[in-house]
Amino acid sequence: MSFDKDYLLVLSGVLLLFSYLGESVGVYRSWRLGKFSLMCRLLVIVIALCFLIMLTVLFIFKYAELYSRVVMVGWFITSVIFLISWRLMVREIKRVRRSKGLNTEKVAIIGLTQTGMNLHDEIWKHDELGFDCIGFFDDREPNRIVDLEPKLIEGNINQAIELARSGDVQKLYICLPLLAEQRIADIIQQLGDSTVDVLITPDFLLKNLMNGRIGSVGEVDTISVFESPVNGMKRFYKRSFDIVFSLCAIIAISPVLLAVSIAVYMSSPEHSVI
Repeated sequence: MSFDKDYLLVLSGVLLLFSYLGESVGVYRSWRLGKFSLMCRLLVIVIALCFLIMLTVLFIFKYAELYSRVVMVGWFITSVIFLISWRLMVREIKRVRRSKGLNTEKVAIIGLTQTGMNLHDEIWKHDELGFDCIGFFDDREPNRIVDLEPKLIEGNINQAIELARSGDVQKLYICLPLLAEQRIADIIQQLGDSTVDVLITPDFLLKNLMNGRIGSVGEVDTISVFESPVNGMKRFYKRSFDIVFSLCAIIAISPVLLAVSIAVYMSSPEHSVI
């Protein structure tokens, strides 16, 4: 079977859908900002949705018979295998390069806490991320640290700030509890004119606020705790999906609705179908 204009049209439609849906769910986000397994699952879901939508459109407009089922199924399976294999290969290349010290970023963790320890373990578990953790930095005395190893501390917080300002550390993770608000604010203020990436790893309390948006009322900043999860571009994506899906559903079930209307009219001519 030759690759003619009909298949080219379907290919263009699938690519447009893939670009649209893939951007909305963040398929091509940085590898350092998400889990590899989650990225692969999102990729498979997006590909499946693209083919499902395209096949639905072809079925509704009675063009499905123009395309080979074997070709369409093979195309879907090949797309999934190729894109997943490509990511696995790139992941392995990144792992090898970063094991040799290439394209790595040195990171420091402020706060020897359970949250910081979890972050440290994840960094060492996922070496493909390219992070080289130089250790923990904390101002507490060893006798104040419970259930963790004080020997993991490489210095105090001021030393970590100096390493960041000098460029010896590219990322600085703050794993202090939310109660240390003033200390966190001081760290952020001291690094405001540096080029280091400063990230806060939330504890249980702050994590509950991470789905909220930062807003303001006049000059007062606010963080939403409970709010509609559909905002900004997500609202646009959801609205556009609702319209397209509803239109396709109405067209798909219109023969059934028409048949029911005719049956109602024939059984009760004196009553209005509407």
